[in-house]
Amino acid sequence: MDNLTIKKISKLKEKKYRKIYGKFLIEGEHLVVECLKSKYYKDKIDTILIREDCERKFKHIKSVNIKIIPENIFKKISDTVNSQGIAAIVNSQKNDIKNFSIYKKSGNIIPAFDRINDPGNLGTILRTCWWFDVGEIILSKGSVDIFNPKVIRSTQGAFFNVKIYTEQNLESVINYFSSINYNIFAAEQGNEILMDEIKIDKKNNYLLIFGNEATGLSEEIKNNNKIKKFSIEPFSNCESLNIAIAAGIVIHHFKTEK
Repeated sequence: MDNLTIKKISKLKEKKYRKIYGKFLIEGEHLVVECLKSKYYKDKIDTILIREDCERKFKHIKSVNIKIIPENIFKKISDTVNSQGIAAIVNSQKNDIKNFSIYKKSGNIIPAFDRINDPGNLGTILRTCWWFDVGEIILSKGSVDIFNPKVIRSTQGAFFNVKIYTEQNLESVINYFSSINYNIFAAEQGNEILMDEIKIDKKNNYLLIFGNEATGLSEEIKNNNKIKKFSIEPFSNCESLNIAIAAGIVIHHFKTEK
């Protein structure tokens, strides 16, 4: 592997170059295996990189393009403190919101997030969605880069099992889902209507909107009459609830309420 290629791979740690090259880097056996199994990304793998002292350890990993590289070179591309000795370069993709037209089945739940900023929060949200078998989520413009290594690591493989629609205009999203008869709800701190008062019909489809970690829902969403707003009942005078935890509580309610 020449120096130019090594530098190019190392640059994938930066958002700017992930965008320029249309690729991102993942590291660790679990993430590589989940990527290989993923219906969204298994055909997007460019190269799997294995540190030469780990070649036997990962002989069960099968892919078209596997490169065994020396330890000193692997260190240059690694983004983790205690590397497992395996990584992969994956071609990024952007999902088209118009493809949501196939999700007109009954009982579908789609969470949408307005300007979510924290990589760890997004990772936890994706992991939560995977747990509850929520297969797609929407992220507005101004949200954290989904190919950020911190996002991908914190998902524990959920990144490759949940379809993510990025850079979306939420007003357009709301109009679209309203046109295909989705019920649209938004979690709003302090709203007089509590989540437990909302009765869920499993025959209906739901779009669930969550605001920014610091500023909550935008004024445009607050004033949109197509959206029904509610709050999660508090049991103390705690100022706020973490967005990922709030999303988990709301998704659980909408998945289990009869």
